[in-house]
Amino acid sequence: MTVATYTSDLVDINLCEATAGFTAYGGGGAGIGADPDYAIEGTNAINKIVTASEKGVLFGAAGNFTIGADDHFFVWLNVATYGIADTRDNRGLHVSIGDDTSNFVKFHVNGSDTLPAGGMNPYAIRFVNTTLANRRTLVGTPSTTPDSVGGGANITATARFENMAVDAMRIGTGYDILNGTGADPEADFAGLALDDESTSEGVFQTAPGGFSWQGKLRIGSTATACEFLDSNQLLALVNTLDGESLSDFTEILIENASSIVNLTNVTFFALGTHNPGRFEVITSAAVVNLTGCVFNGTGVTVLGTGSTFTNCLFLNNAGIVTANGATMTTTKIEGYEGTVNTSSLIWNVATDPNGKLDDMTFTKGTAATHAIEFGTTSPLTMTLTDVTFVGYNASDGQDDSTIHVKRTTGTVTINISGGTTPSVRTDGATVNVVSSVPITVTVKDEAGVAIENANVAIYDTSNNEIMAPTLTNASGVASGSHSGSTPLAVSVRVRKGTGGATKYVPVNSPQTISGTGLSVTITMTEDTVNSS
Repeated sequence: MTVATYTSDLVDINLCEATAGFTAYGGGGAGIGADPDYAIEGTNAINKIVTASEKGVLFGAAGNFTIGADDHFFVWLNVATYGIADTRDNRGLHVSIGDDTSNFVKFHVNGSDTLPAGGMNPYAIRFVNTTLANRRTLVGTPSTTPDSVGGGANITATARFENMAVDAMRIGTGYDILNGTGADPEADFAGLALDDESTSEGVFQTAPGGFSWQGKLRIGSTATACEFLDSNQLLALVNTLDGESLSDFTEILIENASSIVNLTNVTFFALGTHNPGRFEVITSAAVVNLTGCVFNGTGVTVLGTGSTFTNCLFLNNAGIVTANGATMTTTKIEGYEGTVNTSSLIWNVATDPNGKLDDMTFTKGTAATHAIEFGTTSPLTMTLTDVTFVGYNASDGQDDSTIHVKRTTGTVTINISGGTTPSVRTDGATVNVVSSVPITVTVKDEAGVAIENANVAIYDTSNNEIMAPTLTNASGVASGSHSGSTPLAVSVRVRKGTGGATKYVPVNSPQTISGTGLSVTITMTEDTVNSS
């Protein structure tokens, strides 16, 4: 039982309390100050007037930065005269990283067209020393081992005061969230934001309506479990740009078999497409319960056997969900727009999805993709119960057939119990889709009174028996099921000529068994000639 802890791995480079070590670039007077006017962390921020020109500042560290595989530079940056700032493509506001004021990279982070209200913001930058149109501009020949970081602005008219500011500059990846177990309060998003804002890390902060998030959130570790509990929250995933951050930079990583994560009605909303955010359960057995959560435009989701997603929603081109044996009942996946012939959900474990994927709904986007991919490890016999598929190609063997079976040999049987009967693409295996849908026939007389002991049988157009003769119960109902292809044209035949004083004219009613089954009411007319 230990109180929840939130630990940033960001390492301070310079917290911008004094001008020592800063050098101006862009010509003209140096004019660097350290004042509280723009401070977001500590007492001061570095500021400079930039007027009708492009200028900025760089801080030179004592040695080259050590940049880890996932490390990003976090830099707080502001331009106060946003009305006369240039556009983002023209470096209206830019983070600068390099060797010195003659050799560095300008990373275009904002401008008058993308930040019309201005404001101090934390920018996360992955250093690359090559040019990229509208994203990275080189000054001189920067090396691959920078030792200087800062920022600047491109201002198109006369500014009357110090309008560009830089505050806390750090390097790292995000947060480690541990403990909160036993009788101690669980970790939550408010606690994480409180810790971040106490030192202005710039990873996870409060924002209108919820929280703003960029970087890695590691919940639990190999050695230490974490219990995390929250509900009714909105997490806006910062739109970090291509060419300026790694595409998998923002993510939740859950580790340790004893970790427990319970989230209810939490929305993950990706503000961009380059780094839309990942959700990964590293330790499969970790208990991860999400109920009513929304993943709007987010990236890849990787789950485990201890994961239960109930009534959740993935939409707006959310990335592939790799279920790994997770339970996802009543969850919906809508509008997946991945590469042609890929699938919105991957099931590649030796576990029957029956009871795991029940009552799910898959709605195809505009791309030619599948709903479910059954991998080479999936069972040879599986059951899908009450799973609904919308918009997929009804023909087998297509890039957008409903299910993709990855086995190349053998025979795979997919039993369909309720829901929609899917089409299939296979990589070589023989696939048998056996659909079992309910049949209900209600028999009444012309007055609407149920007829008991009426004999009901169903045959297809070739006179093959679909439902053996069955007597109606006291409610006038005869029921059964159909395991086979749908839709299927059938004949419902009803007789009631014995077992009572009232006899009825036999009925032969053409009907269709659809992918959801057949439910029909048959009205019988009294046989006045043969009734005694």
